[in-house]
Amino acid sequence: MYFTILTTLLASSTSASPTFWPITQSTSTPCHSQAISPQWHDTIVSNWQSLWAGDLIYLNQTVTPNINLLQDRFPDGNGSEPLSINNSTALLNFVRNSREGFRKYEFRDLMHFGADNLVAFRWTMEGVYAGGLPGAMAKNGTVITYNGTDIMTLDRCTGLIAEVQSSQDFITYFHELRMDIGKV
Repeated sequence: MYFTILTTLLASSTSASPTFWPITQSTSTPCHSQAISPQWHDTIVSNWQSLWAGDLIYLNQTVTPNINLLQDRFPDGNGSEPLSINNSTALLNFVRNSREGFRKYEFRDLMHFGADNLVAFRWTMEGVYAGGLPGAMAKNGTVITYNGTDIMTLDRCTGLIAEVQSSQDFITYFHELRMDIGKV
């Protein structure tokens, strides 16, 4: 699936003069007739980074109310647990919970690119552990870094993120936190 999306992104041409998003349109105008600009791709990635850095005010400027986040499964000691995020409230809670135990939790943009309503974002999480995560044996102040890629599908009417397919190096994350993840 990721290969197909990345191939589509790489093969798509951005030579047309796309319109900057968001666009205010009448309900009689089909949203999909407007291209999403590379400048809006930059804005949406920046907003996504700000949201994950703790600037929660960016939520409604970044994602649709019914955002769907598809992510790697979390180990739970008895196998793994699926992650189900299907609205902006659940995403907001997930962001808050993900930031717990860290005094720094930010995503550095390694690269991003897009074509129309698809955006690929390669990132590195840079965090400083503050303690308190169940099962983590890392010391307070331990620097935690791991990599990932988010494939975002933007809503053609609003330009906001409607879906994110996220893949990250959780093995490194859990290893750096010195967590026993049991059976995976």
